[in-house]
Amino acid sequence: WVVDKLWPGQHCWVHCDPGGEVDQPLLYECGWGKKLTYVFAYTVPPPSIEWDSPGAHRAVDVQEVTWRYTRDFVRIGTRRNLISEARLTDYLLRFHGEATQMWHEVRIATDSMLGTNQHPFTLANIAIELASFLTPPRAPTERLPGRKTGPLEWRRARGELGADDLDLDQQEDRQEEKPVWRGHNLILKPTDEEFRQGMFYLRYNSALDIYQRPFSQPNLVTPIVQNHVAYSKADPQTLIKDAEKAGLKGWRTLVTRWRNIARKVEQDWHMVYLAREDDSPADRDGVIEWHLCVDRQEYEIGKVSLFANMVCHSEDAAAHLVLCNSATAEVGGDGICVRLTPGSNPLFDLADFKGTKQLCLQGRLWTKGNEGIITNNSSAWQQAQLFRQKDNDCGIWSLEWKVEIIRKSDVE
Repeated sequence: WVVDKLWPGQHCWVHCDPGGEVDQPLLYECGWGKKLTYVFAYTVPPPSIEWDSPGAHRAVDVQEVTWRYTRDFVRIGTRRNLISEARLTDYLLRFHGEATQMWHEVRIATDSMLGTNQHPFTLANIAIELASFLTPPRAPTERLPGRKTGPLEWRRARGELGADDLDLDQQEDRQEEKPVWRGHNLILKPTDEEFRQGMFYLRYNSALDIYQRPFSQPNLVTPIVQNHVAYSKADPQTLIKDAEKAGLKGWRTLVTRWRNIARKVEQDWHMVYLAREDDSPADRDGVIEWHLCVDRQEYEIGKVSLFANMVCHSEDAAAHLVLCNSATAEVGGDGICVRLTPGSNPLFDLADFKGTKQLCLQGRLWTKGNEGIITNNSSAWQQAQLFRQKDNDCGIWSLEWKVEIIRKSDVE
């Protein structure tokens, strides 16, 4: 998708929008909420050339200025798939060469008419322009408005209103909206084999998108390693096939419920993880839960261990795993809760839950300070991540949850 606007140049290119905003190139991404892909600046032909004359287009020089109009270089890069970057560069160089030649042919006439030495982009200007694109532009100091031109319904249909153009009722409705809980309220219960071996062990690999319950499958191909990171030499396709046969393929298969959670595969960085859904507003958190119930009267929970990879890529991004001995994971509630955060040590043989019958493991992703506030941080959804790992880490488990199952008579 190509967005074209008007950029008059006075030794530098200045953004001008018909709605009245001047030199605010982040207007479309941060104000309108547009997902930009390509943005180009064009010169006009010299005054001595009639616009409708044959060959006038050869005097139009083109410069790509996309990187001035976005703060999220990685995200916009994933949308740029209409043409290869090498071919685009080749086209722009060709256009520049033709425009330079045409301007050279009419330069004397142009200079005499305007009294100035106008010309298309020079190599020096291009170098300065490219150097300014090495780092993302700073965030605007004030909130940028949504689109002001055009009928209201048309702007609303295009998703270009922006937060400031919503009336109070619309803002209240948006703040009250909550992502819908999804899932089948599955309750995990130990199998006969897990009761026999005295261990419920659930682990997840986001690269393969599979679970394993090693103690429920006596003949499992992959070995059980007591360290919090388990390596396996098994073939990835074998692991996937075994998981499909056991009904353990896909992160949703054993989840009790979730909201605003999706699995993300980064083709460029070769990383995989769970994050909030694409383009989710920063004021919408993502939550995922697994519920375990020891449903046999003579058994109860013993020691618990928990390990998980979690990553936050900004100061505002937040992620945690909370483990509680109740139907819901609420820190500060009546039950016992422990929490893991990015960088914290794994839990080993934790005895806090001894004697209980159920556990709720909840993962939550959110943006600090933005709960209930409409914000234009377009990449917030991706900055907090659960179970991040390389896409070829087939023997590393980014979530490991071990729960000892003991007979009541064995409790001291």
